Amino acid sequence: MKNTAEDRLLSTAEIDIKQIINTLIYSKVLIIIITFIFILFGLVYANSLKPSYNSSAALQVGHFNHAIIEVDIEKALFYNPGIDIIKISDNILLFDSGSKSSPEKVKTSVLNGIEFVLSETNSQIEENIINYTNNLKSTLDDIDLEMASLEIRLAYLENFDVELLNKLTGVELVLTNPIAIASNLDLLNSIVNLSTQKGNILVEQHLLQSRQSSLIEQLKNPNKFFISKPSNIIKEPSISESPPNRRFYVILSGIMGLVISIFIALIKSAYRKS
Repeated sequence: MKNTAEDRLLSTAEIDIKQIINTLIYSKVLIIIITFIFILFGLVYANSLKPSYNSSAALQVGHFNHAIIEVDIEKALFYNPGIDIIKISDNILLFDSGSKSSPEKVKTSVLNGIEFVLSETNSQIEENIINYTNNLKSTLDDIDLEMASLEIRLAYLENFDVELLNKLTGVELVLTNPIAIASNLDLLNSIVNLSTQKGNILVEQHLLQSRQSSLIEQLKNPNKFFISKPSNIIKEPSISESPPNRRFYVILSGIMGLVISIFIALIKSAYRKS
């Protein structure tokens, strides 16, 4: 019994396959026509496709005192739609643009993006240089004020020292007479302290003058005292052309036409039998 049921199923399946094959053979003209129409439309569409153009360039971001200038990529993309900016490394940016309109358009888009980033980064470097020189000028002003303050203190100490020396009479007697030395000990200590303070002020003046000379030299030739490198293009914009894959669309159209035509033929056969 079991073998008989299996034989019936196999027989039915063979009949169905034969019927499908016969239906397809019977509708071969319809299948060929529909498939041909789809292939024709695929050819028309494939021939209407335009090649795509791509342009790319690379930019090296500048730095100031070994600090790489920060690039606001989102701002650059906002003001330059149609391009992609890829950060390859800390200081290398890749600009890319693709379009099917014209090669000039993609190249112009890349150039506009590069010019925008160049302007932004180099203006930051110039701003850093200006801030650097302004800080030097401010420091020099502070040194001038400090030097003037030391001059005033030194002049006061010298006047006071003269007054003390005028009070100290009979220097030879003082130096040889212990009683005189003891009676003028406070006066002698004051003179020694004044001399020490004047010496300290002179040392401070010398240090400030050395620092002042160094800052003035930096202000005259700032490029010698900091490392600055502007942003520059390391890869000029190049254009590449990618032709459309017309064969793919033609084959896809033929497969779609074949599947749809078989489906129509089977529906038509089923409708005719019912």
